[in-house]
Amino acid sequence: MRALRPLASLRGRTGWPGRRLDCLWRRRLAPQGTGSLDWLHPRGCALLRQARLPEPLADYETPVAGPCPLQAHALGDLYQRFQQLGDPRRGHGLLHSHSFILATAAVCTLMGAGGFRDFEAVSSKFTTRQFKALGCRPDTHGQLRSPSDSTFRRVINDCDVRTFVRIVGQWMLEQEISAIARLALDGKTLRGSGRRDGKPLQIFSAVTHHLRLTLEQVPIEEKTNEIPNFVPLLKELDPPPGTLITADAMHCQQESARYVVQEMGGDYLFGLKGNQSEILDRAQRLLAQQAFPP
Repeated sequence: MRALRPLASLRGRTGWPGRRLDCLWRRRLAPQGTGSLDWLHPRGCALLRQARLPEPLADYETPVAGPCPLQAHALGDLYQRFQQLGDPRRGHGLLHSHSFILATAAVCTLMGAGGFRDFEAVSSKFTTRQFKALGCRPDTHGQLRSPSDSTFRRVINDCDVRTFVRIVGQWMLEQEISAIARLALDGKTLRGSGRRDGKPLQIFSAVTHHLRLTLEQVPIEEKTNEIPNFVPLLKELDPPPGTLITADAMHCQQESARYVVQEMGGDYLFGLKGNQSEILDRAQRLLAQQAFPP
């Protein structure tokens, strides 16, 4: 039993492991009367976390999104931005342009897709006008259709992730202002990565609260932490005035707060813990004396 993992941490979550588990349970295990499913072998957990399930389980991917809500002019602007990258592919028989595939993958990600099969499934629901705005070329029969999951995989695996994120982030700043009204700045450790000293690579990212999309990210240098990267990350992103910046207690610093309010023209919501003991004691005394105004 020790080799098995409890599924309470996976079932019902919004991430791919939880969604896949719920779908697999409803469509395959529950109809067979298997009873309660509370434990899973570690290899099963690894399969659920993959970007794409193996072929025997491919039919149990959870449907993700409905029709695309974005208007054609916004999609056309995104397509034009990706056209600046050019097409590094060579050969004959390339039905879909490089910029069309990347723009389609970006839109599908905004709609909640989390894998190559989902990219194909979500983009297949685009209207003719949306396909044309994204730069889709008709096939030999004159039909506009979405790229296959294997096409998405080949193009995205060869794409520079930082450039992709930068293009989508800048487009979001101009097209979907309400979606970036609240940004979370947080650091993450990349599992499976490693530096020369053997320590894993750490990334400091700006993520939208609404869409959970990473707009910008910078690597955290060795022998340092997230604090020196706070202001440079916001300068690189350049969010509009009035944006709310949230961060954990590590960033409860005077310089960080000053930049958000005075330089950026936004608001901040920082955690406050024992790392700022004097400010914490003062805040606790004030809160004990009076409540927040309505």
